[in-house]
Amino acid sequence: MELSEKCLVKVLEIIAECYKDFDIYIDPRILFTERGIKALNWTVEYVEEFVGFPRGYKDIPYENGEQSMVEIRLKALRSFGGDETLQRHLVKYLTKTK
Repeated sequence: MELSEKCLVKVLEIIAECYKDFDIYIDPRILFTERGIKALNWTVEYVEEFVGFPRGYKDIPYENGEQSMVEIRLKALRSFGGDETLQRHLVKYLTKTK
């Protein structure tokens, strides 16, 4: 492994630790979950506003026995909240070094 790749791996290790410690604040995949909004003391309406929609925009009645209405609405908003592209680098470099 070259020195530049070793440095990259060290930086990614630090970022991975930050993801564990501060996940709801820096990982958009966590924010768009019921656990994430509960930890931030938000509602799904705050998330709608966060991604640029008016509050209540995704409040469409939909029955699903497996998911709550909040989770259905959050799932519909995920594509507007940013993709987590860093994860593929964490997987690529950190699993390779173990």
